[in-house]
Amino acid sequence: MEEELLSLEEIRIVEEEARNPKYSQPNLLHLGKNKLSIFRVSSSTGLILINGNQWTGREHIDLRHNPSIRKPYWKETGKLDNQSKFHHALPPIRYLVVADLIYKPENLRPEKNNRPEVFDLYIGTAELHNLPKTEYKLVTYKDSKIIHSFYVSSNKKPFNKKKILDLRQGWASSTYDPMNGLDTYEIPYFDQGNTERFKIILKTDHFSATDNWFVQVNLEDGTPFLTTGVRSDQISSTLEFPFRSIQLNFSNLTWIEKLIKQMQEEKYEY
Repeated sequence: MEEELLSLEEIRIVEEEARNPKYSQPNLLHLGKNKLSIFRVSSSTGLILINGNQWTGREHIDLRHNPSIRKPYWKETGKLDNQSKFHHALPPIRYLVVADLIYKPENLRPEKNNRPEVFDLYIGTAELHNLPKTEYKLVTYKDSKIIHSFYVSSNKKPFNKKKILDLRQGWASSTYDPMNGLDTYEIPYFDQGNTERFKIILKTDHFSATDNWFVQVNLEDGTPFLTTGVRSDQISSTLEFPFRSIQLNFSNLTWIEKLIKQMQEEKYEY
């Protein structure tokens, strides 16, 4: 699908609309319905954040860099790209707060800009009371204050979880069996064809006070093949159902993903 950026005429329309002072009022949010809708205008620098689409603006930034969104980006090699993610304390409503700190003449970096005919590139560091000192890249449309993209620039991707699998992690689902004191949580993993290949299953037994971890292995067509237990932990307390589902969505599951990697490579002993 071809990239859909702003045309020169669309840039003019946005800049004209952005003059309306309502967009820079700090307590107002503007949730637009189309690409040119203005989300917010900075009252200090005049930076303009539009609603955009998957190629530009707030939607583009969210899809690629918001830690709560898991849209997969697959490389031609079939590997899953690990897009840089923001710190969890940087929601969309605060993008402009940090972008303002980067938008300075001394941070303009034309020598690092791969598309200088279309964009201006700013690279700088910012630190706020609840955000660690981090280097960011801010990309605006050429000779404009309209933001095209904004993201963490460090190749170390400090706020990303370590990528173990070339599989997309789905969202946790849960069921509760009060008669047997059993909470069940399931986290699926999908391949590039969106076929479920593995599933992490956690069964919390409140009677025995244990967390019991399993991995379900599926065939290439997504049909369940086998389920194997991988660990049991004694617990003294846990989050109440269903808040544990929310916690699991952002938990570090590296230890069990490494086991799944062994299963993929046929090195795991069942």
